[in-house]
Amino acid sequence: MKCVKLAVLIMLLVISRTTVAQTTQEEVNAKLQNLPFASFSVHVPTFPNKQYKVTDFGAIGDALTDCTKAINEAIEICSEKGGGIVIIPSGVYMTSQIIMQSNVNLHLNTGAMIVFSPNINDYPLVRNGSGYGINPLIYGTKLHNVAITGRGSIDGNGQYWRPVKKEKMTLDQWNRLVKSGGVVDAKGITWFPNQQAAEGQSYLSSKKKNELTEADYQKVKGFLRPKMLSLEHCTNVLIEGVTLKNPPNFNMIMRSINGLVIHDVKVMDDWWMQNGDGLDLGNCKNVLMFDCFVNSGDDGICMKSSRTKNGDYGLENIVIKDCSVFHAHGGFVIGSNTDGNMRNIYVNNCSYTGTDTGLRFKSNIGRGGEVDHIYIDSIFMKDIANEAIIFDLKYDDNAAVKNKGAIAEQGFVPDFTNININHVICDGAKTAFLINGSGISMVHQITISNSIFLTDKGIISTLSNDITLDHCKFFVKKKPSMILDHSQNWTLNHCSFHQGKGIVMRLVSPATTKIMLHNTLIQPSEIEYGDGAKSDIVSITQ
Repeated sequence: MKCVKLAVLIMLLVISRTTVAQTTQEEVNAKLQNLPFASFSVHVPTFPNKQYKVTDFGAIGDALTDCTKAINEAIEICSEKGGGIVIIPSGVYMTSQIIMQSNVNLHLNTGAMIVFSPNINDYPLVRNGSGYGINPLIYGTKLHNVAITGRGSIDGNGQYWRPVKKEKMTLDQWNRLVKSGGVVDAKGITWFPNQQAAEGQSYLSSKKKNELTEADYQKVKGFLRPKMLSLEHCTNVLIEGVTLKNPPNFNMIMRSINGLVIHDVKVMDDWWMQNGDGLDLGNCKNVLMFDCFVNSGDDGICMKSSRTKNGDYGLENIVIKDCSVFHAHGGFVIGSNTDGNMRNIYVNNCSYTGTDTGLRFKSNIGRGGEVDHIYIDSIFMKDIANEAIIFDLKYDDNAAVKNKGAIAEQGFVPDFTNININHVICDGAKTAFLINGSGISMVHQITISNSIFLTDKGIISTLSNDITLDHCKFFVKKKPSMILDHSQNWTLNHCSFHQGKGIVMRLVSPATTKIMLHNTLIQPSEIEYGDGAKSDIVSITQ
């Protein structure tokens, strides 16, 4: 009888424990094979099989109880005792900031929802560079062996922080939003959740930055929107399975992480969510992201790199595979801050549907740096609102830069080079390929191969050098298919343009030179020269 009771007790203990499955090292290793640059490894974090349920520390998933103390206490004790798994059972857990610790896997069971407090006063101000801000809602720094996993969701309650632009909503949505409360600006085009959010920017801008005090920032706390999930200066990190939604600012930005796996993460946002970037990496190294789904209010999957003291590459060795992006400003994005330099990025087998742009490269003088050895392969696009591929070196989100000439001398100039894009299929876009270069920084050594574009317009380039199109087909509605201005050393090999009769290529300015067409069906009579472009700059061979 005692043996039977003991067996039943053991069975009950086993049943009461949560089974936590995660990506294996073997799966990660397989995804990092056959890269177009030197191989690297990522160590998947592992954790002792010790579980700490937040409900044992006083958390109640009733959407009413403040669970901040209970969740953070469970994380702290788990870490202090050598690590393990902190379990969030099914339920709705209201909390303010969660601080991650080393050797802890924060696991959200199916049905578990972390919802962040709508009370702005629950989030303290912290020193942030030369000013003050609010730390991310889930935050950790200088940690090792960390994970956030599970099938639960994380809701940032961003509607209590974010402005909304009228142009991004239907009239019915806008009217309902205005009736809900908040503040509408004098022009009637932007809604703010509170007066602090509405006046924050003008108040802070009215004073010299070095004269601003903590009290000044406290007055406009509602304007200081925190990121939702951000870890920084950490090693061996795993983010897997969770759903992110409704952030005050970015959904997730990982900064200065060495060894990061992001797997099966879903971002589920409405498209009017201001600055609602999906999955961002800043100054990270040795990263694998795969099987992720993003629907965001800003950039979908974005690479950023801020300047480093030693001038090394701030972001490198990044692999992104098998991801889908729906509404976003860009499916895969580099920039705008590239001043920390980046290299060795591989994007493979991804789809973008309904995004503003497909592949988006953006930067500007003052926040630019070297972007080198980027490999993008097997990208499938549908119904892109603007450009399938865009290089924009005059990105205008840089109002703080006043003396661009002086900054250019310091070297903070964008330089996009050695970028290889292969096998893109785009069914619907305003423009297939747009380059908007800069007078002191040029897009160069770019190759697009084995691709098909069905778009309104074809190729528009200003200020570019050494561009190769190899075995590409362009089906365009508006002529001409190509406009090259101040663009040099373009090579078209086995390319075709399907637009009907008329001018196919327009070449503009004396600075446009050395255009080579090899086995490309463009006749001399289909080339137009304007604004000083010389008629001998095109070489046609079969």
